[in-house]
Amino acid sequence: MNESPQPTRNFALAVFATMAASVAGIATYDDAYQSKSISPVNLDKKNLALDGFDPVAYFALGKATPGKIEFNAVHEGATYQFTSVVHRDAFVETPARYLPQYGGYCAYAASQGYKADADPKAWHVVDGRLFLNYNAVVAKSWAANPADYIKAGDANWPRVKALPAR
Repeated sequence: MNESPQPTRNFALAVFATMAASVAGIATYDDAYQSKSISPVNLDKKNLALDGFDPVAYFALGKATPGKIEFNAVHEGATYQFTSVVHRDAFVETPARYLPQYGGYCAYAASQGYKADADPKAWHVVDGRLFLNYNAVVAKSWAANPADYIKAGDANWPRVKALPAR
């Protein structure tokens, strides 16, 4: 079952944030709706990757685990947080082993030829590679046929990574 991710959640949040910020007089639409990023890595405004989740924990603990600000490392301009010094040191030693595929954007979106935000709690490790998806529904659909989605995502990513996120 190929369900297209629905950007309505991000859009609705952006509209709400824009309205709230407008009332407070502190932001613009572009400030509130950040998912239009052309960065090849999915980052927030402070260059934090994976919404602060520990990339090593997916492999070492088998679960999405929020990192701690005191255990962080910067890799190619992106800040990653970890649950422990052990996880941080493992990442620093071999970051490519732990980095999410497609810059931490949605793996389904990459397979379809576009770039979309991803939820670090909607994830899969396949053949030693970490893949994130837009949400749990998309992750479940993606998991039904990961080999084909990975093949398409890998083929599309060199072009898709330069596109603005939806």
